[in-house]
Amino acid sequence: MKKVKLIGMLLVIASLTLNSIAQTTAIPDANFEQALINLGYDTGSPDGFVLTANIDTISILDVSFKNISSLSGIEEFTNLKELHCYYNQLTLLDVTQNLNLNSLYCSYNQLSSLNVSQNTGLNILSCEGNLLTSLDVSQNIQLTILSDSLNSIAEHDFSNNINLTRYGGSQNGMTCLNLKNGNNTNMIHLSVNQNLLSCIEVDNPSWANSNWTVLNNNIDNGVSFSLNCNNSCSTVGIKKLNQFPEITISPNPTRSTVNISLEESANIKVTIRNSLGQSIMQDAFKNSTAVRLDLDIPAGLYFLEIEANGNKVTKKLIKQ
Repeated sequence: MKKVKLIGMLLVIASLTLNSIAQTTAIPDANFEQALINLGYDTGSPDGFVLTANIDTISILDVSFKNISSLSGIEEFTNLKELHCYYNQLTLLDVTQNLNLNSLYCSYNQLSSLNVSQNTGLNILSCEGNLLTSLDVSQNIQLTILSDSLNSIAEHDFSNNINLTRYGGSQNGMTCLNLKNGNNTNMIHLSVNQNLLSCIEVDNPSWANSNWTVLNNNIDNGVSFSLNCNNSCSTVGIKKLNQFPEITISPNPTRSTVNISLEESANIKVTIRNSLGQSIMQDAFKNSTAVRLDLDIPAGLYFLEIEANGNKVTKKLIKQ
């Protein structure tokens, strides 16, 4: 009888051990795990794993400014509603399993794509200062605030975003924008200046002309509003882009200097802005095809703003 009891106890212990192993989540990025340790969700030193029970009830997570390259494991934060991960080194971010997410702040990383199609309850999305070339928010009907400036997003269609009240999309190289969603009069903030737009589709052109102006930095000079742009915005935008000389920037990242080369001579104005958009360096060059800049600035992420032929482009610049 004692042997039976002993065997039974050993089986229970073995079962508990197996369950314990099964209830862990892999966190391969040591900086991510260290951030979780600092927040009290893990203990000891980074070992590549965290107890799932310690993270699957977290509703708000802030791991910004932690030099994190991967948030692999974030999919196990199944109750996550608010994620702050800005100012890291992320190139990928998968939140398709975080179905309760309503606020995502992932600005100033190195994201080239972002899929939020499964986050139908998303209310706030801040993703400026990345490497995005497109962003589909057509499934995010609850979205009220979107900020995606300082990317390279050429087109946006907000016709499904009937609750959108704030949008910032400056310096994106945008050529086409559809804001006709029946909610324009409730827009508290709009900033789509320093783009390549010529026509914006809206609910009411007369209202838009009265409320969204160049003076208020809502739009650029020459932008018109229409009920139907007939794709003219894309056509004109492409022509404008073709007027800008081909630009090469090297090296990037750089330790001390950066070279700007143009395919044809032009009068150039160069501005370097920090991550807050503040101008920290500015210079102008006449009839130049090559410019060399000495960067006496701290290491970090900057934005190189180049004006030529009456047009402007913004490029990311990393100082090591």
